[in-house]
Amino acid sequence: MSRYAPGPDDEVDAEIVDAELLDMDHPGPLHAGHDQPADEHPPSPPYGKIALTAARQLAAREWNIFKTGAGHVKNEIGRWRNTDDLTNPHIARDILNTQYAVWRKTTTRKAGQARAQIQRLEHNSKQQMQLMLRGQGPGPSPKTSEAIERWADYQAKVEAVDFEPTVPSDIAVVAARGHRRRGRRRAMNMSLLTLTALEGAGLVWATTPTLVTDFALAAATSTVLWAQGRARTRLAPPLPALRFPYAELPEGTEDADEAVEKNRTSWPIRTATTPGEAQEFIHQALRQTVAPEKIADVIDVKELAYGWQAIAVLSGGTSADVVRALPKLDVALRVGQGRVLAQGGWNPDDSAEVMMRVLTEDPFGNPPPYPFRGPRSCSILNPVSIGISVDGQPTEVILAGQHILVVAKSGGGKSAMVRTMAEYATACVDAVVWDFDPTGRGLGPLRALADRTAYTEEEIDEGLETLLAYARNRVGLLGPEEDNWVVTPEAPAILAFVDEFSTLSKRGKAAAIELLRIGRKARITLIICTQDATADVMGDAIADSFGIRILMPCRQPDVPLVIGDQSAISMGWLPHLLVPSPGEWEIADAGRYYCITPRHRAPVLRYCPHLDASVAALRAHERLAAGLPGIDAATLNIPTTAGTTVPTVGKLLMAAFEAEGSPPALTIAQLHTHLMKDDPARWGQWSGRSDELARIGSALAVEIKKAGLTLTSTRLNQLPGKPSGYRLSDLEDALNK
Repeated sequence: MSRYAPGPDDEVDAEIVDAELLDMDHPGPLHAGHDQPADEHPPSPPYGKIALTAARQLAAREWNIFKTGAGHVKNEIGRWRNTDDLTNPHIARDILNTQYAVWRKTTTRKAGQARAQIQRLEHNSKQQMQLMLRGQGPGPSPKTSEAIERWADYQAKVEAVDFEPTVPSDIAVVAARGHRRRGRRRAMNMSLLTLTALEGAGLVWATTPTLVTDFALAAATSTVLWAQGRARTRLAPPLPALRFPYAELPEGTEDADEAVEKNRTSWPIRTATTPGEAQEFIHQALRQTVAPEKIADVIDVKELAYGWQAIAVLSGGTSADVVRALPKLDVALRVGQGRVLAQGGWNPDDSAEVMMRVLTEDPFGNPPPYPFRGPRSCSILNPVSIGISVDGQPTEVILAGQHILVVAKSGGGKSAMVRTMAEYATACVDAVVWDFDPTGRGLGPLRALADRTAYTEEEIDEGLETLLAYARNRVGLLGPEEDNWVVTPEAPAILAFVDEFSTLSKRGKAAAIELLRIGRKARITLIICTQDATADVMGDAIADSFGIRILMPCRQPDVPLVIGDQSAISMGWLPHLLVPSPGEWEIADAGRYYCITPRHRAPVLRYCPHLDASVAALRAHERLAAGLPGIDAATLNIPTTAGTTVPTVGKLLMAAFEAEGSPPALTIAQLHTHLMKDDPARWGQWSGRSDELARIGSALAVEIKKAGLTLTSTRLNQLPGKPSGYRLSDLEDALNK
């Protein structure tokens, strides 16, 4: 990565931004067409040292994971050896199953004895009958028949008796646990002795198969320890099933979790380590907070960087039932306020599915770096991202020809959103920005890039009426085959940022409402910011007038009005649940938003990253120095002067060059000296300001555009500090056209 050193005459200190040295003349990387000093040879990065450091860090991390896994496995083996993995219900159920096995064995034995006696007596009776038929005996004895009946009754009584478990006492459970513990310890000791003997024999008679086996065993053990270090699992055998039928679980055999499940009120989602656990937690929380009969299932559970995503399948009701339960779900799942999100209607083929997102981490805690944009490097006709979604996707919109509405409470992040759009628009070669704000703050560090500013009621009213006149002029200039104004660098789009719309006068609001109606065709559009979007403040045509609607932390009544759907909240549009920032010490949900754009129609949470004011000021300085687009003469309704007389500003510039001896170029500072002689009030109004030269350069560019001259400032790289100025050859070419 290259470093850019400040010039000796720079008026501002250098600043490191994103690992690059920036200053007011070099607020970003040099682009194609910018001359880089030939004697600048950045040293090659120490790739070997970087690789070695990375390898060491990786090895240390994996070794720590291995040690953690080894300690965990040791603890789990100790738990197993001491039967700590078995709860008292485990032992009690084993005792009951043993009782049942003994009872069944005894019953089977007694019934078998009875059947055997019956079979013996029946056999004897049959033999006596055969002897009697041959005349060799008196036949079966009546006592034999009585004995058969007695044994049959005995068998029936034995088989008719149901098993009645005897609930084990605490002493019996402790004794059984001790017996189980001794058995496990004997088994473990025998296993260790056997393994030691085998390893000793292997060392005495070392062979290739023995060594391979030892290596494989060591590798398998290491793999298990490493895996346990990354994702630890605990020995938690399920309760053994009772082998006998029962109407109710015997006392003392019910699992602790089962015993409290009916009264459970929370399922801390952060304790879930697998999708299966998260599925159960979300399912149970939904059943409790919505209604058991309305929740059929929870499917497609995924663990994401910010938490969990799942699909809730309804068996009754609508997604509105889930949305109404969201505050209770926050509590049930033990997450912060507004951290459970629901999106109804996400599947157009199945309205029973509701997308659920549970945020256990900040999904916007590590946003992508703010992109660098050089002066005049973008087009207002191209898409720009105004933030990222909760899924990490960019939110791309086209600003040209789109009226934009931003609704946010104080502290909701409205300034960050406006700065994002203004930063892009002022980097465009085919866009002009106007700045209207009755509070006087305006675009902040970017306000110097505005072609026109208005911070009082009268100025704002006049500015909006001027824009309306420009729009009507452009619409009138459209040809029979043209539907919209064609945006070019010579005929740029105009974007007017209007803050605190609700405080505008009736005159200003009337001009703005009319501009909302015809401005899109003229590519003169408004970015309106307000804290209140209700009908009595904004009018009745919000949903139809704004192609882009952005809802940051706001009031609940604003949501259905701005979205244009009375069921918006039940579908998952939840900006009213976002928490505005009370101050710099607590960001809260500032910068988070939902939006409706031509490309984005779903209620997905998004975030607009904040552009630091100092970085914005550096970019403003660079763009002012490079020159800004101006409004075309056709829009201004000024006839083109080419071919007639030389415009006044052209005469002033030519006079300045002649007075300086016709040098190849003059800086803005040099030209300012001559402009002051012509009109001190006009060109001296910024005297003493830190951005005096930038303001003069911007005003001069506007005058040149108004005059219909094709002339732009340029960076004079051959001069110290590389200031902006105008070349004599460019001026002569512009005047000769």
